[in-house]
Amino acid sequence: MIDSERWMREWVRRMCDAFGSRLKYLGLQGSYRRGEAHEASDIDVVTILDRVQTEDFRTIRRLREGMPEQDKACGFLASEDELRAWPRHELFQFHMDTDDYYGSLSALLPPLTEEDIRAGLRIQVSGLYHMTCHTQLYGAPETQTDILRSLYKSVYFALALACYLETGVYFRTKQELASHLRGQDAALLAISRDFDGAAQSIDARFDLLRSWCSAMLKNLA
Repeated sequence: MIDSERWMREWVRRMCDAFGSRLKYLGLQGSYRRGEAHEASDIDVVTILDRVQTEDFRTIRRLREGMPEQDKACGFLASEDELRAWPRHELFQFHMDTDDYYGSLSALLPPLTEEDIRAGLRIQVSGLYHMTCHTQLYGAPETQTDILRSLYKSVYFALALACYLETGVYFRTKQELASHLRGQDAALLAISRDFDGAAQSIDARFDLLRSWCSAMLKNLA
């Protein structure tokens, strides 16, 4: 397993040396940020520059050489202006799932409203609903389980937004969120956290996810 704190400190040093004042922000997202990483997990880095140009890609690829587990580095790259112009329905969760390592992400974001957050949840849930139905109806038997596993992996983010809109608190890890969920919500997150160990049949897991998405869409309408 990677020591993400040490990895990020070294990455900040390299990026600062290479970009100087052009570097506006570095942050960490994903399973390493949440303390939920495993051996196959990526290192999800958020990088904001003053502008993004062709040479920057070559520079960052060169800086990545020699970093531990360099093949697992991935993430988001944009300029300040591009980030401010980003669709606002994505930005609340983008912010909440990121820890600052250099600079302040909140200082770079435009003002966000509750309607932006609701729109983000509706778009996530509608996408989950469509993919659940499509996979159950048209998916090849040999791929259905893997696709459903990926859909359940994504459901955490929808549950976190739904809980925030209800409580005003954004729970930034699956463990924190689990302690505040009940009923169908709790069942969904439990499967998300241990899909292969779930007791429900594949059909039952399809039905549970589709039913939850349907109810959430109607609630948000």
